[in-house]
Amino acid sequence: MIILTFYGSHIPDRININPTSFEVKPFVERPLQCFCCYEFGHGRINCNNRSRCGNCSALDSHLTSECRSESYCFYCRDAHPLRSRQCKMYLLEQDILHLANTQFISRGSARLQLNFRRQKDGGVKTYASSLRPKLVAAPSQPSQEAAAFCSSENVSKVTLHNSFSVLETLSDTHSGDPSTDDNSQTLAKAKGVHVVEVHAATRSPKRKLKSP
Repeated sequence: MIILTFYGSHIPDRININPTSFEVKPFVERPLQCFCCYEFGHGRINCNNRSRCGNCSALDSHLTSECRSESYCFYCRDAHPLRSRQCKMYLLEQDILHLANTQFISRGSARLQLNFRRQKDGGVKTYASSLRPKLVAAPSQPSQEAAAFCSSENVSKVTLHNSFSVLETLSDTHSGDPSTDDNSQTLAKAKGVHVVEVHAATRSPKRKLKSP
């Protein structure tokens, strides 16, 4: 592998070094992990933290080569060594570097963006999976109560000659002067029927004219 640095915003697909043509791919470095405390972002030489076993995560107890305990990761609490590339924390650090290199932003900005996406998605996901389109769930079936209410057996059909006769008949009934037209008989038959929607026309208030 040969690492080249290109000055500019355009990266060629291939580069010719006579007599060979090489394919050019973006270089994304691997996460830097300390082999003393096994945290990310620094090396063993610059580490000032307490030493930790790379197999069972025990602090200041024994060397990794002498460990006889079961593997345990203190990051994701799974049964694997701290150097495993399947660790969720390792995958997160790898996604941070990938986002920083492809979007030309700092690692701090990339970390903030990924942490926001993780909180929004409600779990630990990789950068590639967070960019996948989400499937829209199919609408659920109506509940049994709604289906029973909307069935033709439980709802009676009411036919009115005037779409506003329901309001007028109710008003006349409360005033003590019931109407005797066809709509009154229809309303009497419709007793116990749920009125789902009523459209009422807006009427301007009546004005009394003063005589001169």
